[in-house]
Amino acid sequence: GLWSGWWRQVVKTFSEPYVLYALVLGQVISLLIAGTGICSQYLAGTFNVNMPAAQNACNYVLLFLAYFPVYIYNLYCEFKCPPSESTLHPSPNSNPSIRQNKCEQTSLIKTSESPSSSSSSSLPSSPNTNILEDDPLSFPPLPSSSSTLNPPPSTFLSFLYQTFKKSFLFYLFVSFADVEANYIIVKAYQFTNITSVMLLDCFSIPCVMLLSFFFLRSKYHLQQYIGVLLCLSGVILLVLSDYLLYRRNDQDSTSSPNPLLGDLLCLLAASLYSMSNVCEEISVKKFNRVEFLALIGLFGSLIDIAQWSILDRSELSSFKWEWKVLALMAGYSLCMFGVY
Repeated sequence: GLWSGWWRQVVKTFSEPYVLYALVLGQVISLLIAGTGICSQYLAGTFNVNMPAAQNACNYVLLFLAYFPVYIYNLYCEFKCPPSESTLHPSPNSNPSIRQNKCEQTSLIKTSESPSSSSSSSLPSSPNTNILEDDPLSFPPLPSSSSTLNPPPSTFLSFLYQTFKKSFLFYLFVSFADVEANYIIVKAYQFTNITSVMLLDCFSIPCVMLLSFFFLRSKYHLQQYIGVLLCLSGVILLVLSDYLLYRRNDQDSTSSPNPLLGDLLCLLAASLYSMSNVCEEISVKKFNRVEFLALIGLFGSLIDIAQWSILDRSELSSFKWEWKVLALMAGYSLCMFGVY
């Protein structure tokens, strides 16, 4: 009957390797995000720690330490093995894969990937995983680190400078949006509870769909639009509920000092997360995930530490160095590092 056919289709879909991989990976990321929420709730509620910039600084420093050396090493391999004329314009009797294999033997991770190869490195093969293939972007394309530089640089430092110069503004924007989103979402725990934060964070889904529709030319089905409408209706009901509780000032129903302000901060953070996620998809699928993580670790560390010295300086002076607080901040940083 109808139900048996529907059930067979569901089983067939979820038996695909790429679907199972994405499902398991999504659940792991959800657990890590829940870990960040639990740590933030304990820091804000139990220990009264209000240092969002300091709380996020360790995550960006870990990204910088883990990926930036690999990124620099890959750039050095590119500099030592630049594209030659025979590679750009191979003769009929030449073998263009010889030089590529020599360079890839010394490179830790490929620094130039096509959309299909980049997606296949993170997910098993799927006919629908190349979201960006044949889809022009609405803004100037970000140059890859392996693009041919004209004139070719004579030293590695000049090569490094020209590479950073081409992608500086893009990664600076992405890092700024990501740092501010993390700062605002941690700040929201000072005004509302973990339940509202976790539920309102789903507002990033319709924001991502909207940005992907305009910038990535993504197409969606009717079921996905219905899911977004249900998500938005839940967000509206949750904000309205917190607003009514705030108006009545019912302290028995909520322990949050200003849940409406906390909800608005969550919505703002979700909007910034959507911009960061869309830019991340562009960078990872069209260029290199190592480059993205390395540069967001670099610029994110600089922005976050500068923000820490300005906004959290007074809190740091009165900070109590308890082992429980340090353990919670370490747990938060490790969970965030795992999410990235």
